[in-house]
Amino acid sequence: MIIDAHIHIPSADGDNFGWPTATTLDEVLAKMDRAGIDKAVITSTRSTRAKNMAECRAGNREMLEAVAGRPDRFIGACQVHPSSVEEAVAELRTMRERHAVRWLGELCGYLGGYSYDTDEFETILDAACDLGMTVQMHTADVETLRRQAGARPATSFVLSHLGGAKEHTVRVEAVAKHPNIYIDISGSDVSRAGILEAYLREAGPEKILFATDYIICEPIVYVARIEALNIGEEAKEKIFYRNIERLVADDDNV
Repeated sequence: MIIDAHIHIPSADGDNFGWPTATTLDEVLAKMDRAGIDKAVITSTRSTRAKNMAECRAGNREMLEAVAGRPDRFIGACQVHPSSVEEAVAELRTMRERHAVRWLGELCGYLGGYSYDTDEFETILDAACDLGMTVQMHTADVETLRRQAGARPATSFVLSHLGGAKEHTVRVEAVAKHPNIYIDISGSDVSRAGILEAYLREAGPEKILFATDYIICEPIVYVARIEALNIGEEAKEKIFYRNIERLVADDDNV
């Protein structure tokens, strides 16, 4: 079993961040099949790059439609924007309570034009915490993430991307020292020698999530990287799917 914690599906108009790859859901599924990925946590490209709540809502509906069409393959993840906090909190409640979506993100402040270190964003995190959601963030501000995660110990935070030679050490430390911060392996840094192994050594396989960042990165690369690790099968299972299963499970089933 392999579950990908980080896939962006193309928007209804085919928008895929401009990469020469999938523009339809069928193409996404075909790529997953070729890599041996059984399921994926998905968010819409439209909502990921949204700069207001109207676009977030539209992208979230694209995500819901995809999940409804292939619930055996797709796990929903939603987006909100702090430009309108009341609308954002209402959307989170709708996603969680009406549609059983438990994953917020990957939040990309640099695409949406907002900062994580604001009162508005803190309000959104409080709402996600109250709703029992997992929060996935693309951020270089690891100290702010550590503060936010430390203030919300019941909420699981997923830090996207391993980090390169200069920045991975602070990320490794955050994942190792905070019980509720996980790392997803997506992004180009997975190919850098020794960085994934540093997370394994310092934080352990139970804190690492398989993730590809498709439609941006090639999924088979990440499968091969985990399969080639000199660790036991139980540890690989944790990375490939057991850790993600725990984070997306409803509280009553954990």
